[in-house]
Order: sequence, then structure tokens, then C-alpha cells
Amino acid sequence: NSRVSLKLLSNFMLFFNFRNNMKFFYHIASLLLLIFAGCNTGEVKINSPFVTIADTVIINRCENLYNTYYSKFNETKALNCLDTAGIYADSLLAMRHGMLADSALRKKYLAILSYRANDFIFIQQFGKALEMADLFFHTYDSLHLEKDRFYYFVKGFSGNVYTRFGDYKKALEYLSGPYAYYTAQNDDDKKVSCAINMCIVFNEIKQYDSIIPILLPL
Repeated sequence: NSRVSLKLLSNFMLFFNFRNNMKFFYHIASLLLLIFAGCNTGEVKINSPFVTIADTVIINRCENLYNTYYSKFNETKALNCLDTAGIYADSLLAMRHGMLADSALRKKYLAILSYRANDFIFIQQFGKALEMADLFFHTYDSLHLEKDRFYYFVKGFSGNVYTRFGDYKKALEYLSGPYAYYTAQNDDDKKVSCAINMCIVFNEIKQYDSIIPILLPL
């Protein structure tokens, strides 16, 4: 019975969630749960033919646990909290097909994808961060979505990564969009942060005359 199997696997996940030394088995349980959730269980559908009620329970739980462990990471800066949060984020991202097909879950998927890309910056896996960011932009563009704060959030930190890599042309290309967006939104804090990041690039390429027009209006 798929309902019974799903319940057993959920309990299995909860048990291992509190056993840090059993992370390998928890990964296995997570994968099995996603497999069972993706099966044709005959559940009532939500907004798409790919997402069931069982799926939405898993999605909500994974999102809540990701937020919980990410908050713990912000409080403690303990990387094991970020690692645990990543387990739940990756479980959500593994449901890409169904989540993108559902209008309500689409934004949730993109938000988690943007957060996950930023997570890799904390652990200095910059190549992985850009890989996730590229997937984010490709998904955004393919869905023809209006560019919003999530879009420019990812553009901004991607620009900073390109600065770190010494690709200053691409860094400016990525940072100029967020700077214009935050200016239009009258978000002074983010505008100043973005302006400083752009000035760092101009300083690196010795275009000092470009720094003054950015700093003067601040």
C-alpha cells in the first residue's frame, strides 16, 4: 500500500534526522521517500498532473526543515546545520519537473534554487554556486517570468563570484542589473552594497573615472 509505505518512510526519515552519525542512511531514506512520492499513488491532484497531495506534504515539510536548519546556521555559523539544510533543499530541487509544472510551486522552487546557489558561497564552492545560478537563470528565462527580487539577488552574488574569479567584464554585466533594479525600487541599502561591489571591479580594472558617478549619488 503506497500510503503505508509513504508513512513508514516518513517515520524512518524523522528517526534518522536526530542521529547525526547516521547521515548516510538518512540520505537513502530521503531518496526512497521521493521515489515513493513520485509514484502514481492515485492521490487527488493539485494544480498540475505531476504534483499530488503526498508531494505537497513532502514539499512543505522539506521547506520548513530547510528554513529551520538555515536559521540555526545563521545563528551559530555551524556548517553542519547548513549541510543538513542542504539535504532538504536538494530533495526539493529533485522534484523540479513537478514543481515547475505547478504555478503555485514554481516560485517556491525558484526561491529554494536561489538560496541553494547562495549556500555554496558560504562554503566557498564558487563553481557550484555559479552552476546553480546558471540553472536558475535558464529556468527563469525559459518560463518567461518577470524579473523580481529573487532574480536580481542571484545576479548580484553571481557578479561578486565573477569578480573573485577575475572575470571583470562579466562581473559588471551581472552587477549592473541589480544596481538599476535597487535604484528603481528605492532600496538604498542594497543599492549601496551593489554600488560598492561595482566600484571594486572598476578599481581592479583601473577605470577610476567610473567610480565617482556611482558613489556621488549615494
